[in-house]
Amino acid sequence: MNTKLVGKTALLALWLGAASVQAQTNSNDPSPWTFSGYGTLGYSHEDEPNLKFVRDLGQKASSTHSGSWKTDSRLGLQAGYRISPQTDAVAQLVLRDKTDATLGNSVEWAYLSHRPLPELNLRVGRVGIDVFLLSDYRNLGYAQTTVRPNWDYYGFMPIYSLDGLDASYTLNTDAARWNLKAQLGRVEAAVPMMAGNNYHFVADNFVDVSVVREAGPWRLKGGLASMSLANEAPLGALTQPLAAVAGSGIPGISNEANSLLSGLRFKDGRISYLTVGASYDDGLWQAQGELSRVSGNRQVYVQGTAAYLNVGRRFASFTPYVGISAFHPRDSAAVATHDWATVLGNEGGALQAMAIGATNLVRINQRTVSLGMRWDFHSQASLKLQFDRIHILKNGNGLWGGNDSAPVADERANLVTATIDWVF
Repeated sequence: MNTKLVGKTALLALWLGAASVQAQTNSNDPSPWTFSGYGTLGYSHEDEPNLKFVRDLGQKASSTHSGSWKTDSRLGLQAGYRISPQTDAVAQLVLRDKTDATLGNSVEWAYLSHRPLPELNLRVGRVGIDVFLLSDYRNLGYAQTTVRPNWDYYGFMPIYSLDGLDASYTLNTDAARWNLKAQLGRVEAAVPMMAGNNYHFVADNFVDVSVVREAGPWRLKGGLASMSLANEAPLGALTQPLAAVAGSGIPGISNEANSLLSGLRFKDGRISYLTVGASYDDGLWQAQGELSRVSGNRQVYVQGTAAYLNVGRRFASFTPYVGISAFHPRDSAAVATHDWATVLGNEGGALQAMAIGATNLVRINQRTVSLGMRWDFHSQASLKLQFDRIHILKNGNGLWGGNDSAPVADERANLVTATIDWVF
């Protein structure tokens, strides 16, 4: 699939829409243009001196302090143009903190939408990935009760959109409204790696399917997604000497080096997500929870089971809420099985430690209890305060920045966040 061609298709639709505005200015029809936006101004602070909080693995942590205005703050601007009653063009720009931010990758939506039937919607261009319950509004803080999508559940996912196409079909019955969606395209994102390097990963064959059922106060969703990575991470300084040890024929040590080397290969590795979620909102009580299974065929990938449950109760303009969540890794942490330093000297021991650290770099094993309050002080703005008590188990600090592969012992951290969210 030609990603540049897909992106240009949506941008061309926006240009064609602009070119036809003049023909409509003298009519009594409503303007075909729509403009909207949203924003979050947030500050977060954690008391763990060796680790830095990042909202997702696509952010690079600050190395100078334990608090930040950048982590949760963001600004979104959206424009739409109605080309015909069945066809629209939409673009959305989101300014947020992330690794290797550019104007191009800040455009998170740029698509052409067409409805050949009232029940069927087709989109081509850059569209939001729609696997999880909150996929459509991960950046839109005002639409969420909590200060951010649950970190244990959403923090490992650095990708927000794909360049490709999707199709959704809506079915209304007497009991419920159903929506079926399928997506196919290319995804890419930059993530921090060891020693200050960044990995700009690319997957040309991202595919997902989802189904949503809405009835009364309930919304249920299930999704399945998979992708294979198209390129290697910039780990040549580690994998090259590791390959030399693997081929050295040293009993035990060569086998361990080969196992570590295989686990650090990114290209052609496959990752899949299986998710189910539900939300309930009767105007007074609200609850939301999701469960997902993340799988891959390389040990260096994020893998495991994640789940959360949030419950809130409205009191006029105030909504206090509580939440619990966890991410449990699929595999045990990589550990040394032989003493490389004895045979290969200090350099060999350092290489072994670095390879094990890289293998465990994004291994996640933590649990969180959250308490928070949302105050809707304006019809289009809210203030939120949230406290998270996080238990990080040994070698399970993969969601935290600033570790550079250094494992942590069993620790507990406190995270405090305040945000103001608005829409316009």
